[in-house]
Amino acid sequence: MMKNQRVIEIMNKDPKCLEKSSPLKSVVELISAHRFSHVPVLSEGKLVGIVSKSDLINRFLQMLNQTSGKFYSKMLMEHIKVEDIMKADPITIHENDDIEYASELLLQGEFHSLIVLNDKDAVTGIVTAYDILKAKSQ
Repeated sequence: MMKNQRVIEIMNKDPKCLEKSSPLKSVVELISAHRFSHVPVLSEGKLVGIVSKSDLINRFLQMLNQTSGKFYSKMLMEHIKVEDIMKADPITIHENDDIEYASELLLQGEFHSLIVLNDKDAVTGIVTAYDILKAKSQ
């Protein structure tokens, strides 16, 4: 690994984001189509949260325990909004921060990814624990 390697060098660039008012169905489709683990959530272009595969699994388990019938579950998928399951105010990192700092943040928290922002606080990428491990092993 190169010393002082920056987050921008290892992050997943141009992540697919969803608006907080998007239906839960949109998250499922996005994660399935692109094999993402995390999806940034925006409101009027600004980051307000993140949804992970774990969040989806937990919500589906709740739905299975609370509902009966395929129709009702499908209806919930149309009416539950992303903002209902997202984690608000996710920890972020700047794209020019050192990956050692990203490692420290991931080790301190109970999450597996960081949303990467630029100088204008726009989402420019996602860096995961896997990305950091891969960079350190090279």
